[in-house]
Amino acid sequence: MKLKYSNKNINNIKSNIDDSYFINKCRLKETSFIRNRKISSKDLVLYGLNKKGLSTKMEILNFNDIKNVQNISSPGLLKQREKLNPEAFKFLIQNSLRDFYSNYKSEVKTIKGYVLLGIDGSDFEIPNNKMFRYKYNGKMQNQAARVTVSTCYDILNKYTLDILVNKYKVKTNRNMSVGIFKNTLIYILLEDDNNKRGKMMEKFSDAIKNYIIPIKPNRKNNRQNNPKNRYHLNQRKTY
Repeated sequence: MKLKYSNKNINNIKSNIDDSYFINKCRLKETSFIRNRKISSKDLVLYGLNKKGLSTKMEILNFNDIKNVQNISSPGLLKQREKLNPEAFKFLIQNSLRDFYSNYKSEVKTIKGYVLLGIDGSDFEIPNNKMFRYKYNGKMQNQAARVTVSTCYDILNKYTLDILVNKYKVKTNRNMSVGIFKNTLIYILLEDDNNKRGKMMEKFSDAIKNYIIPIKPNRKNNRQNNPKNRYHLNQRKTY
């Protein structure tokens, strides 16, 4: 149990939220959170940390157990949230993780001295509008907007260490290699014998070479826009 770290982490988050440097981090624009409103930047951060995935009205009712914001309406809360810089939460998470792995090493769970990590990724379809297609699809504007989300997770300590959101790319050889790597890495890490570990790595490399798919040089994939594709209802103009 990470009791010592958990108690210290709560106090660190409280002190960070009250710090003027963090308040500036919360501002999406320089003019954000300058006036006194019903809900401040500090309240918004606490509200975000307290969210349970309920409706906005239910979230406000639950948040009143922490701070009285009964006079705030759902539209008013959403309008204030638009001013909050999401980097503020990233700042809190990075500080907490850095403190845990640096100053509480006795509480970090490992296997034979190694931190056991799980790395996985999935492809997601996101709102198919002009803005997202321009940001993530590049030249493939006729296709639905997609992203690849990759996550690095500390399995034993149950912490998400990093999340990357990248453009969706069709990479057959790379995806095949990742699939083989996920099934092999755990056995390599748990092996004590260095010679056996080296042989397992060689076998792993040979397996990847055997699955490489040759790609035709100078290939051209001219995609045609089919007006009857299954995303045609979403291809509307944005405002």
